[in-house]
Amino acid sequence: MKLHLESEKIEITCLSPVHVGSGEILNKSQYAYNSRAGKVYFPDESKWINLLAERELLSALTTVIDTRLSLYDWCRNNRITDTELAQISRVISTEVGSELNDICLCMSDISNVPYIPGSSIKGALRTAILHRLIGAMTTGDKQRYWQSIEQVTNTAGDRVGALKGSLARVIGDLEREQLHCLNRTNRRDNALNSAMQGLRISDAVIVEGGNSATCLIKKTDRHFSGTDKPMPVIRECLVPGTKLQFTMTIEPEITRLIGIGKIEDVLSMGGDFPQ
Repeated sequence: MKLHLESEKIEITCLSPVHVGSGEILNKSQYAYNSRAGKVYFPDESKWINLLAERELLSALTTVIDTRLSLYDWCRNNRITDTELAQISRVISTEVGSELNDICLCMSDISNVPYIPGSSIKGALRTAILHRLIGAMTTGDKQRYWQSIEQVTNTAGDRVGALKGSLARVIGDLEREQLHCLNRTNRRDNALNSAMQGLRISDAVIVEGGNSATCLIKKTDRHFSGTDKPMPVIRECLVPGTKLQFTMTIEPEITRLIGIGKIEDVLSMGGDFPQ
């Protein structure tokens, strides 16, 4: 049987700062921050070592760890200028404030150009698709899930961890009911049964000639009560207005089971989902 696929290149624009973490976290000894100029220097490891070796400063660098001196102040004490730092570093301008803590880096390629993994985009689209499918559910099914949500909310109270775990189970049940309709295995919770298997998303890369600059944003947690709590964590983000491009491919024979007959259907679901 011939496999029928539809593919299309899609361009997206960041409407706000976007952070997709790489898992790499830098502490104060791994970057140099000039708070007056609002610039953060991320030295290239090999170039940084070469510079220190030329200045015979490799052994002296241990004072950054021993005294908790910031790397920028250490550079000033050892007469390494901002110009020299800029020549061996990736530089980001920021307005975070007078002091930075750990910095969570975003996903980037070997050339330090940021991108958004296809899995992250597919996850966002899965939420939009579920939103459309929930809208088409019967009143009785909606009420059934709403009662489950009310029950776990009342049971968890102010215990955020317990609430997240209980809600995740309810959402998991919803996903399996709405998306796991392929019957490829006997276990319904197996991802092989998900109709999302028919939707494939490539990594989203900066459009040719586009702006690949990033910014640093302080993380803020929002409690269920609506109050904001600033966290001592800084995130590297794509700046608003950044344009990226990825390829979307669908296998209509599978995706029709969840109301997707063509790529325009996916885009429509994404457009209908509240921003």
